[in-house]
Amino acid sequence: MALACGSSVAWGRCGQGDGAPAFWPWRQVLRSLGVDADGILVADVESPQDRFRVVDDVSEAVLAAVDSGGLVVILDDIHWADESSLLVLRHLAQQMTGFPLLVFAAFRDIELASTWLAVMSASRSPETDGRQP
Repeated sequence: MALACGSSVAWGRCGQGDGAPAFWPWRQVLRSLGVDADGILVADVESPQDRFRVVDDVSEAVLAAVDSGGLVVILDDIHWADESSLLVLRHLAQQMTGFPLLVFAAFRDIELASTWLAVMSASRSPETDGRQP
């Protein structure tokens, strides 16, 4: 429906298990937006300063991809997301005010509590719809 209304759609899926690299769903989102994911996701995520820079760079790249038709970002299986990917989601939620951007994070309710609270508890603001199920 978003495509029919003129919005761009970007999709990322979190991987189950230990094999997926940090920021995996965002790497997929960036690629689908035509952004050089390898150029942005080059930092050592163990360093807090580098991880913050990458989190901010990913958010900025997503916001830069928003056009007048809007953008829908779909993150699937977010309950399997790594901590760095959740930090991007939280940071983007705090930065997206005023942008025609919808971020949809799908998760399974059986694994909801810890992931949802980790992401949204620190990002509640008047501009962020922190709905709980």
